[in-house]
Amino acid sequence: CKFLTHYVAAAFVYMPIGVFVFFAFLFILFTFWRCYKKKSGLPLFLGICVGLSLFFLTILQGMVMYYRTAITLMVFVGFCVFLSMELLARVLDPAVSADAAAFVARRSAEIALEDREAHTGDGSLCAEDAAAAPADGPTASAPLLPPKPGMPARVRRFVCQALVALLLLLCWRQGIYQSKLLSLNNLRSENEAHFLRTVGYQLNAQFDKKPLLFVGNYDNGVYLWQHTTAVTNTWGEKIFYKMRRKFTGIKPSGSPYNYVQTDIVGGVDWYRRQFDGELMSAYLAYWGYDYDVISNLSDEEYTHYCELAKSFNMQSGQIVDMGDYILICIGRL
Repeated sequence: CKFLTHYVAAAFVYMPIGVFVFFAFLFILFTFWRCYKKKSGLPLFLGICVGLSLFFLTILQGMVMYYRTAITLMVFVGFCVFLSMELLARVLDPAVSADAAAFVARRSAEIALEDREAHTGDGSLCAEDAAAAPADGPTASAPLLPPKPGMPARVRRFVCQALVALLLLLCWRQGIYQSKLLSLNNLRSENEAHFLRTVGYQLNAQFDKKPLLFVGNYDNGVYLWQHTTAVTNTWGEKIFYKMRRKFTGIKPSGSPYNYVQTDIVGGVDWYRRQFDGELMSAYLAYWGYDYDVISNLSDEEYTHYCELAKSFNMQSGQIVDMGDYILICIGRL
């Protein structure tokens, strides 16, 4: 289904989702480990609640939402990093475990008892010593054993430093990836500004002021498309398309996958399509050109004007005066 494509298969082509899937897998392992350790189903129930909370908006809407609505994923990843470091600390150094804490408390009580015996000769525990001894700790019927020794201090220090270095490397790599997307989005904005200023200059210089009608689909160019769309050049992209075909039945050649979704998407095309084109005049005014734009077209009417543009063999950026209005082609028809 579409959900598995966006939040599972996309891990092979989109780094933020890849990081999420990796830590989600660790979280699932941790949840089942706690169920086995505690002999209880409560960790599983809580884990399911955490998983559902990540996609609560998708559940309410009944449809797969854009990545921008899943901002809880970054909180979840941070929580998984905390759990991983906490579990690793207990594995590397058992002295931090609850059993070790019980051993220390019990041993402290026994030392206090031995000191009292040396002075009073009475071997009974006083109320304070009895309260200090943990109820679930070692008892007289069970042998009092110290916790198993952990790794040597130098080894623990090296492992912790290596993990911190890996996390810093991950943050650095994620920062580079985010900077790349911001750079591409800035390039997209500059391209659109140049396109609209060129159209606006031609309108002011060569045409009377009439209502505008935009047709076509704006194209950001091959460079931006290659950096925001999964093709089939890498092994990750090949795996993604195989998984997507298994989930949805869509062939790789049928529809290239734009994994960036809402960023680096042409504003010209978006304003033409969304809200029945009512915001296109405001978008032109933003760049300094005040024109009325014909909006609220039905699908049949828009198709008619596209066919009309095709009859003139109009190309991207071409303008034709139709008498009562001006027809502008912004991209492929």
